[in-house]
Amino acid sequence: MAQDNINARIGSAWDFQRKGRYAEAVSEFETLAATAPDNVDAHYGLALAQRSAGQTEAAIGNFRTALDLASTRLNELRSGDLLAPGVANDLKSAEDDRYMMIVRMISQRLAELGVRPGQS
Repeated sequence: MAQDNINARIGSAWDFQRKGRYAEAVSEFETLAATAPDNVDAHYGLALAQRSAGQTEAAIGNFRTALDLASTRLNELRSGDLLAPGVANDLKSAEDDRYMMIVRMISQRLAELGVRPGQS
């Protein structure tokens, strides 16, 4: 699935979530997470929708998946593995900020559910 299409479908899933149509949000986010398993936004959205739908254990699993994906991406950015040759990573880019913020938000959501990141 092309990235533009994934982003549009994530937007549609968020719309279901905002409107309180949690079953539809869960269904759409599940499809997205299956189609794009490395997409942090799909897993984070799925976890939030599942939490709203009362599916706490499933939400915890998807929050953990999203946290792993976001942490991996942030570590890749920090190590410079994703940068073009000769480009320094000064941790002042929008992408660095985005992943630092996502890691923090997911950790907060897990804490709200009584789970510490890394806890089984």
